[in-house]
Amino acid sequence: MAEEFVPQIDGKSFEDVAEDYLTDLIGRSLVMVAKKRSNGSVKVCHVHDLLLEYCKRKAEEENFFELIYKEDKHTLCDDLDDILESTYSLSPEELYTRHTQRRLCIYSQRESFLVKSRPSGPQLRSLLFFDINDKSLTKPYDISPICLALRGEVCLPYTLSRLRHLHVDARAVFGCDGWNLIQLENLQTISTPALIYNKDHAMDPNEVMRRLPNLRKLRCISVDSEDCCHFPSLECVSRLESLKILHYGQSFSSCKFNFPSNLKRLTLPKFQLPWTEISRIGSLPHLEVLKLLARAFEGVQWDMKDGEFLKLRFLKLDSLNIEQWNISSDCLPSLEHLVLQSCKKLKEFPSCLGDVSTLHSVELHWCSRSSVNSIISIQEDEGFKVHVYPREFDS
Repeated sequence: MAEEFVPQIDGKSFEDVAEDYLTDLIGRSLVMVAKKRSNGSVKVCHVHDLLLEYCKRKAEEENFFELIYKEDKHTLCDDLDDILESTYSLSPEELYTRHTQRRLCIYSQRESFLVKSRPSGPQLRSLLFFDINDKSLTKPYDISPICLALRGEVCLPYTLSRLRHLHVDARAVFGCDGWNLIQLENLQTISTPALIYNKDHAMDPNEVMRRLPNLRKLRCISVDSEDCCHFPSLECVSRLESLKILHYGQSFSSCKFNFPSNLKRLTLPKFQLPWTEISRIGSLPHLEVLKLLARAFEGVQWDMKDGEFLKLRFLKLDSLNIEQWNISSDCLPSLEHLVLQSCKKLKEFPSCLGDVSTLHSVELHWCSRSSVNSIISIQEDEGFKVHVYPREFDS
């Protein structure tokens, strides 16, 4: 997409068209699938060694990609100093011709590279920067890339208005400065910033969401203020399809939360919500994948109500203290895969699971022996597969 290999097709986003191309390459055995998502789409892929070497050679010939990387950060700084000394002494014209690559990946200290070299140029479309140990990254880049990977404190300049994919790491936060001019209307995905509700340290997360009107995928960390809990306001990101939000702070038992109706994938860890609030999620009309992890909900009984989770295809429950699970006859009519992990207090599966004709498989990881016996007894009358881990539980 950054290289404009993917054409604009009416009714489809660049990302959807690119996925079609990837599927074609997989079908021709040029790309191999290494890992799939819970909904069956490709998550990780790789290419054969011969194809990789060919791509690297072509990238070098056409000034397509440059990687500056060293695992030993002490050696790295020495090497960078040598590079920068020769680069920084060039005239502006010579410096411009030196930075002709269209994709640049940097693993460095900010002071030893970015501040001195200021990587820029109209041909640079994709920039990946991995900071070794500095926690502030406030120098604006003179580029409008399609992809950007950052660590530390993030202050995006207005020149990044074309940005489509942003990844920040190490619990980076959005700084208060540098956002007064920017509206990222093209941004499609963002991961994994810390949304901190503290005016002295970071920008208001609700204001961040208002700057991202066309966001489709969000992975983030929600950090409470000292006095109360918060849930990001998501009304303005109505196109959001995938959400993974990790919570650090108080229980959400008294806190309002909401999700966009267009949501298809939802992952919630550590929210400690009461099961009475699950209907807010169950009523989402397009939800296909749900993962409730690490005390996402608190309580011993989950009662699924009529008409909930009508489109859900994949459900994962991990490290919950649920003891009793009740399902009405018309819940989960589209469920294909069910995964339970470390739900050791659950003794019995609801018998209504046997009435779900779409169910293909059930996985149990470190669950109670009685729950294993329960799902096996249901399976005997149905056609779905049961996988039990560790194996000695399946006896």
